[in-house]
Formats: sequence, structure tokens, C-alpha cells
Amino acid sequence: MSCNIFGLIIFFVFTLNRVVKSDWINNYDNPVDFECHHTKTISYWRSIFNIGPRDRVFDLRCGFMEQTTALNPSCYWTDYVNDWDEPFDFTCPNHGYINGFRSVHDNYKEDRRMKFRCCNLPGMCVYNCQRTSWVNDYGEEVLHTVPVAQILHGVKSRHDNQIEDRLWDFTTCYYMRC
Repeated sequence: MSCNIFGLIIFFVFTLNRVVKSDWINNYDNPVDFECHHTKTISYWRSIFNIGPRDRVFDLRCGFMEQTTALNPSCYWTDYVNDWDEPFDFTCPNHGYINGFRSVHDNYKEDRRMKFRCCNLPGMCVYNCQRTSWVNDYGEEVLHTVPVAQILHGVKSRHDNQIEDRLWDFTTCYYMRC
């Protein structure tokens, strides 16, 4: 009996660890600096808000894009796309895909400013783009996975000064030769 209970406890601990474990790329109140290989797009975006520091930690991952392996994209970092406490609605221009994310936090403003890394491939175009609408409420987890065979093309966000958090919305597109 005790062996069965011990085995069951080990099973639940292992399962729980797999479900909640994330690879946070920042600590609360610290910068985010994340970049995929130039032939990949950000394909997974998870973020948790903590009321204490009034900030988020991020877990971002890269996804392979089959059509891009033999091509040489041009990539660049944007300037900040938002000011403190302000909304933004950003998409990579010229049929680009989001390949990196940088962010800084200000403890006085209790907000983040964001930059994105965009990549463009010659002869490739976005089409059939879809917006997610808001994927979270203020203070709640953000969890977005880019559908298979698509790229992350845009991010939209709105800040609330009372809660000191943001809503998030993502634009994904198919990516094919023009």
C-alpha cells in the first residue's frame, strides 16, 4: 500500500512539474532580451503577472519555418513601439515575421516598453492573417501558440494604470512564396 502511494506521489510531482515548469527568460522588473535564429519565428509566448512587483515574466520559444531554410533573410530591431502606459499595435512591415523581443521595465511607471526584431525573406509574403483578440484579462496568464505552418506577424497591447498590467493580442499569418 505505501509503495503504491509513494509511486502515485512521484507520478503527480513529475506530472505537475511538467505542466507548470517554464523557462522564464527574465526576472520581474528586469529586461527581456530574446532572439530566435534568423530562419525561425517566435512560436510560443507565455507570460505571468505578479501583483507584488506589478510586472511579468516571459517564456518565449522559437518555431521552425520550413520554407526559409535555404533563404537569407534580412533582420533588424525596431525602435521602441510604445511609450510608458501607452497602447501599441505593431506588425512587421514588408511581409516580415517577428523573430525577437526586447523589453525594459520602469518601477515608477510600472510598465514595459517593447522592441521587436523583424525578419524579411525575399520573395516571401504573408497571407490569410488572423488576429487572436485579447488572449488574457488584466492580471492573468498570457498563453499563445502560433499555429503550425504560420508565423508571428504582429503584437498588440493595451496598458491599464490601475492594475498596472497589459492585455495582449497576436497576429499570425501563413508565409509562402509570393
